Amino acid sequence: MRSSFTLDRRRLLVLAAAPAFVRQARAADEPRFALGVASGQPQPDRLVLWTRLTGAGLAGAVDVQWELAEDEAFTRIAARGRETAEAAWAHSVHAEPAGLQPGRWYRYRFERPEDPASAVGVQARFAVEAGRPDPQRT
Repeated sequence: MRSSFTLDRRRLLVLAAAPAFVRQARAADEPRFALGVASGQPQPDRLVLWTRLTGAGLAGAVDVQWELAEDEAFTRIAARGRETAEAAWAHSVHAEPAGLQPGRWYRYRFERPEDPASAVGVQARFAVEAGRPDPQRT
């Protein structure tokens, strides 16, 4: 008596490969910027931007792009760059945009082409130089 379930070579290959596809799909669905973004160490013309990639399946070194903009829509980009998130540093990213205007508010974000972009960072306001009036208070 023949079973209604036949396992031919093609079905066997599909079944054998399915776990690999599922693993890859799960890794791609994980939020890479789940820890958020941060800025700090403001100077009159620079500051540090930070994020950390999360999730399974990250390579030892991962390229991450960042942008710093003067507007919410990111149409006026003040600075952009690319950093490498390394496994040895827990895939954390530190960017140090420089040459920016003191006393100005900026927005920033990180992204990788294969993942959704990070949240937009809280506006980063650069320190005003000592002895200069604060343009936000005048």
